[in-house]
Amino acid sequence: MERRTSERLLSVTKVTIAYSNLGLVPGELVDISLGGMCVDTGSVILPVNAPVTVSFVIENASGVTDCEAHAIIVRNHGSSCCVMFDGMDTQTHHALRSLVGDWQLLPDSSGSSQIAAL
Repeated sequence: MERRTSERLLSVTKVTIAYSNLGLVPGELVDISLGGMCVDTGSVILPVNAPVTVSFVIENASGVTDCEAHAIIVRNHGSSCCVMFDGMDTQTHHALRSLVGDWQLLPDSSGSSQIAAL
């Protein structure tokens, strides 16, 4: 049963992947979970098994949280790379948990993603 009285608005913006051989690679979020994320990096292909740092901003009703996580590139798919988180601070974990705890990203008819309640 839904107990919230106001809509919960959540989003992730400003995804940046820091890779030592290239510097900062800007990207657009494709999907996200507690275990990792998939980021559209355009024409930049990052090597599988490369250690990276992923920075992103989570916005919700209570404010904005700058997040950072250590990660490893686990696969490339078209213009997107998928990373597995390999460590994050408590603030990032809590912010990410607030984003994906009982929500999931679903593709809409245009191929974009939207956050929906489970």
